[in-house]
Amino acid sequence: MQNNPRMSVIIPTYNWSNALQLSLKSALEQTIRDIEILVIGDGCTDDSEKIVSELNDGRVFWFNFPENTGSQSAPNNFGMQKARAEWIAYLGHDDIWHSTHLELLLKTQTETNADYIFSGTILYGPPDTQVRAVAGFPYKNSPIRDYFAPPSTVMHRKNLIDKIGGWNTTHDTVHPIDYEFQLRAWDSGEKFASTGRISVFKFPAAWWRDSYKKRDVTRQFELIKKLKTDPHFFENELIEVAQSINAAMFQTSGALHPLKKGAYFVNNSLIRGVREPHRLDLEMRNKKLFTMDADCFAFEWYGIEKEIDELFRWTGPRTESTLDIPFKISSDIEIKIHVLFSVTEEIVQQLKIFLNYHLMNFKIEKHKRIGWWLILTIPHDIANQGAKNNLRMMFKVPHTVSPLELDPYHRDRRQLGIAVGQIEISSI
Repeated sequence: MQNNPRMSVIIPTYNWSNALQLSLKSALEQTIRDIEILVIGDGCTDDSEKIVSELNDGRVFWFNFPENTGSQSAPNNFGMQKARAEWIAYLGHDDIWHSTHLELLLKTQTETNADYIFSGTILYGPPDTQVRAVAGFPYKNSPIRDYFAPPSTVMHRKNLIDKIGGWNTTHDTVHPIDYEFQLRAWDSGEKFASTGRISVFKFPAAWWRDSYKKRDVTRQFELIKKLKTDPHFFENELIEVAQSINAAMFQTSGALHPLKKGAYFVNNSLIRGVREPHRLDLEMRNKKLFTMDADCFAFEWYGIEKEIDELFRWTGPRTESTLDIPFKISSDIEIKIHVLFSVTEEIVQQLKIFLNYHLMNFKIEKHKRIGWWLILTIPHDIANQGAKNNLRMMFKVPHTVSPLELDPYHRDRRQLGIAVGQIEISSI
């Protein structure tokens, strides 16, 4: 009779086989060898199954749903039902574990007799930024209810499912489903503990627009190479975190505020590129005014500011900043974009604007009050190529600059491009 493994690892995945290959490798290289790895495809149609079978490792098991469910909830619930070990750990298909990750979790459990254990993690922002975050280090290493630990850092007992049920669906929760699962575990009386050590390296797909369309794993490859070759790996990664703090790029961890049910899922799906923007059926007749109080994501825009009576946002820290404008276009159009400020005038002069992925020519005129008008004439056939007839507009600056770099006495350390205000769209 086969003995149960010491640990069951659940990897939910969807059509990103080159990332899955790397995360699986990091799981198989754990110092704790007595594990099973349950790879749960959420309706995968790529070569993920081939990637798993070619490993030819009896510890790895492949399952695939007939249809995509859209989130990790169903794959995680399926994995928990299939798991044979007392302990369950999760690994995102685009995240990487240090080889000692499971060892540290089990060691902490032995020392604390905790039920829900998590490690430290570094989170990496979009590749053209210094954005970093650190999670898994609650104040004074004393876990609190609202301090979020990403699933790739977590280990818990299998019998947790008997106490709180499984993972809820994305449409039933006012929080992200992983955070909501953690809150229910805490409220059930589970004892939490942190390893106090970094052993997970996370690349949040929801921090990088169209990540599921680009499927780029360059950063994961680079990190794995550094893990294997750099004797000062942890020191150098923490130096990058410190540089992120100094450049005002560091993202703090804390409680996640509730939104309306399903909102976190919808927003994250839009960023990752697995869902298209929803068109509001606003037909473009005569003139429309688009203001910058619309939702803006993915480290492409800073928060709303106001100049007299006009709302605006700075682009940055990314060099590419996208807007989805929900208008149905029935004719050629003219678009006038008010740029209130630019960190340097060179950035405006070298700016590129894409409309529905087409590079567009535009004129620059001085605005009568402040800044510039950028004026584009858009043919009807290009204007109607957006997702569900949305206008997808992307501003690409040559680089971002901190005002502090230009003036050592300036207090603004943000990496900025241009400040975009009102956008006027007129039928021609």
